[in-house]
Amino acid sequence: MKMGIFTYSEEISNEDEEETNKNKKNNVIKNDDTKYINKNKEENNNINKEEEEKYKEIEKAIPENTKLIIEKMADYIARNGSEFEALVRQKNIGDERFSFMQPWNKFHSYYKYKINKCLIKKTFLNKNNNNIFF
Repeated sequence: MKMGIFTYSEEISNEDEEETNKNKKNNVIKNDDTKYINKNKEENNNINKEEEEKYKEIEKAIPENTKLIIEKMADYIARNGSEFEALVRQKNIGDERFSFMQPWNKFHSYYKYKINKCLIKKTFLNKNNNNIFF
């Protein structure tokens, strides 16, 4: 009887050692991934800061009434999608107030930037709302 228990416990300890070795290998991989992810986050933060500065400079050149229209339109596009954007662009093709929606316009990049900011905000709010329990 002792022989069976001893043999059985020896097998378990070998399995435990194998599992421990696997975990060590996985931790090394996880640590490498974390370093890579953290490095990418730092690079993205630097890019985001540079991008923010670039668009702040562009924003200074935009007239207040146009800036207001861009911000409202970006919010609508973020909520209603690209089909809505295409519809508005088509309906207002000759209207100078909506010329920023055309790719050739000098404020178009700022407009796209504002859409992306609104989409990020919308995504963030949706994630937070999904995590609330009542």
